[in-house]
Amino acid sequence: MRKIFRLLALCCLLISVSTTMMAGENNPVANPKAVVACGNARFTVLTDRLIRMEWSADSKWEDRATLAIINRDLPVPSFKTSKEGNGVTIKTKELTLNYNGNGKFDAGNLSVAFRMNGKPVTWKPGTDEKGNLKGTIRTLDGCIGFEQISYSAGKELEKGILSRDGWAIVDESTRHVLNKDDSDWGEWVASREDGDRQDLYIFAYGHDYKAALADFTKVAGKIPMPPKYTLGYWWSRYWAYTDSELLDLAK
Repeated sequence: MRKIFRLLALCCLLISVSTTMMAGENNPVANPKAVVACGNARFTVLTDRLIRMEWSADSKWEDRATLAIINRDLPVPSFKTSKEGNGVTIKTKELTLNYNGNGKFDAGNLSVAFRMNGKPVTWKPGTDEKGNLKGTIRTLDGCIGFEQISYSAGKELEKGILSRDGWAIVDESTRHVLNKDDSDWGEWVASREDGDRQDLYIFAYGHDYKAALADFTKVAGKIPMPPKYTLGYWWSRYWAYTDSELLDLAK
């Protein structure tokens, strides 16, 4: 029995150390060379197909990590910036962002253009995301089969970062941030600053889904997986088993 407890303690220690080391690699503050400010807007070129787009009525920017985005300190991709009046144009190898500087982001002042399969694609705020391939769901409680998971009231799948449209938007505008503190975790959840603000990330990866997922882990963090031997034996479907079903399964 003591050997089992020692093994469990060692596993917990290894997972804790691994998670801490991985967290230490993350920095929510982007390289200043990747940042382009324009009036009340700020753009951060994270990759040549991933750009953070912020607008704030008070020009107070958010550099803390959020529950979804914990790292913005990536190698700065090659890009060119040109400003005209209150607006700005940012060109990377793969896309062109235009903002005319006229207030809060909307379809009339912000656009991102790129090519997918040789054809031009343009995103603007409010564009229909009909091609989004969806993401995950908070809980499977009460769901019976895929149809119920997708369409039952209150259990709609969240938007994901992969889309047949070639682009996807991650909206962090109202999501909580992480404050550094002296807790066991080293940080804790906090609300954003009050005020009118937008915090959007555009993933313009076309149908290169592998690259989109790979770059997502660069900003959202690597995903540590526990070793299989710590999970035991799992058998689960989406219904509550009866006693006879469990007996049949055991047989």
